[in-house]
Amino acid sequence: MKPVVLLFFVISISINSFSQWTQTSGPDGAKSHEVFYVENYLFVNGYNGGVYRSADKGLTWESVNNGLPVDFRCYTMDVEDNKLYIGTSNGVYFSDNLGDSWQLLTSADLYAYSLEVSGDEIFVGSADNVAIQYSPDGGATWEQKYGSQRARHILKFGNTLWVGTGSKLCSSPDNGTTWRPSNLDIIVSSLDSADGDLFISGNDQYGFFGVYRSADNGSSWIQILSTQETNIPSSGFLKLGNTVYVLGFTSLYYSDDNGTTWTTSLLPHSYNFYQETFMTHIDSELFVSFGDGILSTADRGETWEQRNISYKNHSIIQLAKTNQSIACYSEFNGVYVSKDNGDNWKWIPDHDAYRPRQIYAYDNVIVVSYLLGIYRSDDEGETWQKIFTLTDDISGTHAIPDVHLTGWKDSLIFCTYKGVYFSTDMGTSWDLKPVSTFDTDAYIFKSFFQRDTVVLLTQKEFFYSIDFGKTWQKREIPGGLPSSYYSVTDMLFSKSDMTMSTQFGLYKSTDLGITWKRNDCIPDPNIYDMELVDQTLVIATYTGVYASQNGVDWYAVHDGLQNARTMAIAISGQLSFVGTWGKSVWKRPLADLLTPGKILVDADEVPKPLIEGTCSAVTVVNAAQQFLIKWYKDGVLIPNENGIKLQTTGAGIYQASFENNCDLKTSDEMSVGNTKNPDPEIYNVMTVNGDGKNDYYFVDAGLIGSRLNIYNRWGEIIYSNASYENDWSPTEIAGGLYFYAIESKCLGTFKGVLTILKP
Repeated sequence: MKPVVLLFFVISISINSFSQWTQTSGPDGAKSHEVFYVENYLFVNGYNGGVYRSADKGLTWESVNNGLPVDFRCYTMDVEDNKLYIGTSNGVYFSDNLGDSWQLLTSADLYAYSLEVSGDEIFVGSADNVAIQYSPDGGATWEQKYGSQRARHILKFGNTLWVGTGSKLCSSPDNGTTWRPSNLDIIVSSLDSADGDLFISGNDQYGFFGVYRSADNGSSWIQILSTQETNIPSSGFLKLGNTVYVLGFTSLYYSDDNGTTWTTSLLPHSYNFYQETFMTHIDSELFVSFGDGILSTADRGETWEQRNISYKNHSIIQLAKTNQSIACYSEFNGVYVSKDNGDNWKWIPDHDAYRPRQIYAYDNVIVVSYLLGIYRSDDEGETWQKIFTLTDDISGTHAIPDVHLTGWKDSLIFCTYKGVYFSTDMGTSWDLKPVSTFDTDAYIFKSFFQRDTVVLLTQKEFFYSIDFGKTWQKREIPGGLPSSYYSVTDMLFSKSDMTMSTQFGLYKSTDLGITWKRNDCIPDPNIYDMELVDQTLVIATYTGVYASQNGVDWYAVHDGLQNARTMAIAISGQLSFVGTWGKSVWKRPLADLLTPGKILVDADEVPKPLIEGTCSAVTVVNAAQQFLIKWYKDGVLIPNENGIKLQTTGAGIYQASFENNCDLKTSDEMSVGNTKNPDPEIYNVMTVNGDGKNDYYFVDAGLIGSRLNIYNRWGEIIYSNASYENDWSPTEIAGGLYFYAIESKCLGTFKGVLTILKP
């Protein structure tokens, strides 16, 4: 038994060694775009991860995002006089202290797609396809210039502004006021200048990549490089002395005679589906970014060294757990598996030369779907076999861009254009439900299921099955939900209850999806993933991680995450893992998530309703607009009664409830006509003499609101009130003997003699 005791002791020490989220060792590698060398520092635009800096030529990196938004995309970077400028999805920022801090130069609403800084002039290509923002004074003032398409590449060369769009090259002699098309028919990949010459790289009408040089400011062009590479959106260009370097997807090209002859050096294979390249140098050593990270070469491409170790800029879209491993899918770099809780990660080579779409794991099995096939590993990622080929599902020119895989234990479901496939043996055999099975003209693009409960989503409806696809019910999008199911990120099922997380909020249905209610008090409605652990719901959102044990009281559990957008969450043993947007994978003891912290929205914010009433009506006296009132009788909801006052319908226990959109509710009750209460006291003598005492006919509080009839000795009604409120004084009749009849909905009918005494 000693080894077992020791094992649990070691586990306990390992888990308790941190009390907040800590970043795992990777996965290593990064989505990178532009790279610059400034004042002994190497800087890289990390796209989703912001800006990174290295003081040792890329061996180690640090994030330098102080002053930048919590979550953003960094599209472009430029350097002028040792000042750094970046264009982001939230405006243009600059740093005059080598990235230690950043300041906003434009409106944070500006989507800065491209950037050129030339002296005090700044040109920004926005993502609205038409506008260029121009500042002549270093960002102090701005004016808007117009073009015809999005400016993907910008260069100020002499007095001419050159812009490459998604379809053409054009120039402006007056900083964007007027434009003229170039006589060079090219889709631009880069704009550069060196030694008085203008250099353009791009794709010709057939998509082939090449480089062109002009010695007369674009009046005429000479093609100096032609390659077999195609459709490169962004390429690198660099001139050192007499040598010109050009960087493509697959190769580094260099020429020592200004482009007359070229030598080609192959880059290591890049697995990044979104490939853009850039290049800088430190002395004679070249540093290139090509999407998957950064490489360096000191021998002009003969050998390459990886320079993105510890540069954790993966955007983790999904996490999955096996018995012994945690696996993740990085949007730009593929699938990784760790068998030691994130201390080391192994990259899984892409199958079929396509990046993955979804990842699922159960027991010791990992399943990954790609564009044209599904692969399974039965040994935690060591070996793989293809379990399905999707080539038969290609529809026209569309090769299933959104094939969606999901799983529950040994069962799998995935959606394609052809239909929906079901497997109960982890993909060994499949059963197809073709599109014709479903009454829809929309593409079924996503599925969720637990046990035998399955939900299939289209853009405007969902299909529901409780017998693993044998029979189906169709549900249209009900009122209150987002207008499209594309925003749905996860679903959980429990009998007739459904919980749906979306990027617009958390919704719950208690009637199998017929009606839905939105939880408006959730801390962050932009939800990417959720897990239910021991009745605690944990959600990964735009601003971090939150948990609730009842779906009402939420507490934050994202301390240590450094304001990362959390995209995925998974539970593995006693540890919880989250995948982030641009900051890799983090871990934390599961017990921390299950221990309630400070409640962000408290049920005490909904006051208890105060009820006053009579036999015939009950009223809430402290109602407020923000609270929905619901009425119950003997525990049963009274439909369509939401007002402050309720007319009673007989004896019973009447209850009023305050409810808000967070599912927070409080209530109070009042007994009306309870037989355990004593009979009401009936008054039968009045002394109407004007002294203010006994001048009005008085009935017991329990009888207020009842029907009151007063009769004379001949049986004629001399007074009648359908809802008596102790407000009748018999000043108009003579004293004498009369008869009363009090009819109460709750207490019955009371009759007797009324004596009216007058002076």
